[in-house]
Amino acid sequence: MNMGFWWSNIWRKYMGKIVENGIIGYFDILGYQNFLKNNSIEDCIKIIEKIILEIPTEVKNDYLNPHEYQDDFLKTIREYFSSHLNITFISDTIIFFFDFDTIEKDHISAFLCEILFYLMMFTQLSFEKGFPMRGYIDYGSFYYNNENNKNIIAGETIVKCYLETNNFDFSGLVISDVAYKFCLDFDYFYLNQFFTRKIIDKYLVNTKGSENYKYVLNTFFGIEKIDLVQFIFECFHKYNKEINDDVMKKINNTEKIMRHFIFNNQLEFNKKIGKGNT
Repeated sequence: MNMGFWWSNIWRKYMGKIVENGIIGYFDILGYQNFLKNNSIEDCIKIIEKIILEIPTEVKNDYLNPHEYQDDFLKTIREYFSSHLNITFISDTIIFFFDFDTIEKDHISAFLCEILFYLMMFTQLSFEKGFPMRGYIDYGSFYYNNENNKNIIAGETIVKCYLETNNFDFSGLVISDVAYKFCLDFDYFYLNQFFTRKIIDKYLVNTKGSENYKYVLNTFFGIEKIDLVQFIFECFHKYNKEINDDVMKKINNTEKIMRHFIFNNQLEFNKKIGKGNT
């Protein structure tokens, strides 16, 4: 018997996998405890099952449909990504992770585009459905085991994501310096658009007790012509969630980030029509 082969099978079956190069998308639902407190358990179960648990699938169906691509390569990339993106739900926490260990180097940039776009759309759709998120994207190693109905993910990268999101005083999506630099290592047209069009932009965000510059992603598309303050308030308040001083602080901070990206979008539009930076 080949003992190496035998041990590798045992490891896969019982020990899961240690990912050396992976992307984590870690999300914390704002106001979740308040949502549970102010709704009946029956209503909470219906909303969790019909809305929260369905958002990841809805994003895949609406924004990551491989049939939108005419190019066979991009279609294959999207199909593989959609079937290999792992999702774990833990109470008010949602964790996405993608394993790059087996991805060819020439294809990494295409998969990075997919996961960044997916997490952006997940953040926006969750917000619109009344569940604002604090999200954080990081790159590193971690352990996971989803064999035999197990649902385990652990590692220093996970802990870092938890600590970061727990400090955010706003709803939005931040990418770590490590993950940001990892993306910069690849020269790929579609990935470069995240930087040249400032879809990822350095911004002075509000964390608990301080302000810090972070790389923030634009997760607020198509909101330029709406009543922004009313829109944000309604999303935070939906499902009978209370609005206290702490929540108002998060609402105000979220509004500032949205207006920052609306301004960026307007600058980009002005460049296209030849108005410069006016």
